[in-house]
Amino acid sequence: MLPPALSLARIVIETYDNTLWLVNPEDPWERDIRLIALLKEEMKGYKEYIKNPNDYNEDISTSGKDSILIQEYIDNTKGNIPPHYEEIKYINFHDLLSSIKLY
Repeated sequence: MLPPALSLARIVIETYDNTLWLVNPEDPWERDIRLIALLKEEMKGYKEYIKNPNDYNEDISTSGKDSILIQEYIDNTKGNIPPHYEEIKYINFHDLLSSIKLY
């Protein structure tokens, strides 16, 4: 019973930290840049998922369409961000914790 509870606890903590990391900056453009970084990281896993459809026992027929929609969202959002903002990379869980400023 404990291992599933630990897995769930980690998922909750990581989701909470991702949410804090996304909404923490006061600047809305910085929040958009962070969302793009998170989506790009998710796209890496998505592409691997789509590349090996026989490895999964589920219907992945809509995954390719979802991937295209997410990429379009990234491209459209990037097009709206003022040019002086720099793109960032998604950071790992431990760096994520240290980058969040809790008041």
